[in-house]
Amino acid sequence: MKLRFITNPYCPLCGNPGGSTLCHGCRTDTPLFHKHRSLWEYGPVSRRIIFALKHGRQRHLAKLLAHWVLPLVLEHVIDCIIPVPLHQDRLRQRGFNQCGLLVQEIRKLCGIPVDFHSLMRPLGAPSQGRFSPQQRQDNVMGAFSAHSELENKRVLVIDDVFTTGATLNACAVALQQAGVFSVHAVTIAKVSR
Repeated sequence: MKLRFITNPYCPLCGNPGGSTLCHGCRTDTPLFHKHRSLWEYGPVSRRIIFALKHGRQRHLAKLLAHWVLPLVLEHVIDCIIPVPLHQDRLRQRGFNQCGLLVQEIRKLCGIPVDFHSLMRPLGAPSQGRFSPQQRQDNVMGAFSAHSELENKRVLVIDDVFTTGATLNACAVALQQAGVFSVHAVTIAKVSR
């Protein structure tokens, strides 16, 4: 088993590996964000690394991941970076937001401003882990809200795993309602569809 980096060719919109034109998923259900890139295909090794950061409290991994993810971040023309927020109950339970740790390390490397407060998750929702694609979408729809101080900004949202795109789509809806000009996204790993 090894890490499988996502390299060209990939879908220019969602970053799905395997082709340089829009993938079937993007043609049939166009994402609400402008562009997504992911470092790895989701598999046993990437899952173990993400799990170690997220649940194993291996916070030092955020620094390593930031170095690997940085080239993907720099592919986007953006004004600020935003981590996908956790609901306050989940944040209190875990003690930290793994995406927030990653974003802090990325900021140290490139100096792009980070916004931890304008995108919020006021509604709690069960973990997406075992949901079907439709259940994932229903689970996060309306779970996020955003402040209008992001109006006309180009933002990059950072998350750990792209499974169906439901979380990133829900973030994009909230950000666009707040007047954001464009929403881009980067994740550590992506489930191939």
